[in-house]
Amino acid sequence: MLFRSECARLYHPAIAQQAGVNHHRAPDARPATQTTGDHMPGNIPHTHTSTPAHAARELVRNYLEAMERRDLAAASAMLAPGFRMLFPGGREFDSLSALVHAAKGRYRSANKRYERFDALLTDLNREDDAVTGNSPECVVYCYGMLYGELLSGEIYDNIRFIDRFSVRDGKLIDQMVWNDMAEVLGDRKSTRLNS
Repeated sequence: MLFRSECARLYHPAIAQQAGVNHHRAPDARPATQTTGDHMPGNIPHTHTSTPAHAARELVRNYLEAMERRDLAAASAMLAPGFRMLFPGGREFDSLSALVHAAKGRYRSANKRYERFDALLTDLNREDDAVTGNSPECVVYCYGMLYGELLSGEIYDNIRFIDRFSVRDGKLIDQMVWNDMAEVLGDRKSTRLNS
């Protein structure tokens, strides 16, 4: 499957190797320890250690679970000042309430099935970190499938997504979202019009 190979090449060297993809790691980044959860389907077993990458992965998972429950207070507590979200179509949000309000005009429900979480500890600010004492930034990629119900009552399922988070000092700095929702829904609309 092309999508899995693309993700593997970009986000996880061990999976890239299994998929036969030539993985090139950026010179300014180092991979974190294996950070996928044993309970998620298709993941490589591993032992957890308490690392900045593991903590960042757990922060992202907790944030996404709080958002799915619509526990905005819990989710907000995980955000750094100035947190920003960028969604498909260039839609940018700077508050969780604005995101939830925009979603009400699009879906009755939106849920995620997670395939994996990958973390990468970056070295971009190494010199600054040594001076300031800040922890290094960690980038966490989460991907899987979207499912839910549109306002029309139509059910959707198996729509690919990738979320990318930046984490520093135990807080989320930003979130970038990619998914195939528009493409899949456009294909459905096109099929109905041609029927």
